[in-house]
Amino acid sequence: MQCIENGLCQVLNLNDKIDEILISNNYNYRMTNEYIGKNLALEAIDKNNASAIIMAPINNNPGQYWRIVQLENNVYSLHNRLFNDSYSAEIIDDEMFMKLRMAPTRNSREQHWCLFSMSNHPNQQYWNLTRITEI
Repeated sequence: MQCIENGLCQVLNLNDKIDEILISNNYNYRMTNEYIGKNLALEAIDKNNASAIIMAPINNNPGQYWRIVQLENNVYSLHNRLFNDSYSAEIIDDEMFMKLRMAPTRNSREQHWCLFSMSNHPNQQYWNLTRITEI
């Protein structure tokens, strides 16, 4: 399985070291972006039966609670408390832009994410993972 070329594959920074113990299926995580600031977090929303993933002010909305599920070595699926395990974060390539949404969980490269150091890239590509609750 290969990580896709865009999306979180390119943006999660874990202080230059990937530690398998750091990512646990027993926790929910909140994702904030260094460029935008720690007052906004990645949030899945369900609006009129259409999902989207946006940056929103930090709150206790279940759309900001992310579970990172390891599929194999450094390949993960991103699940969300709002959508449960039946949906995962997915990239859509609409020929103009890459977009994120929640879609039914399946074994698809559009839903495979990897984590690696981005120490030589601009800050807007750094994401922070913060444990917020135990499952």
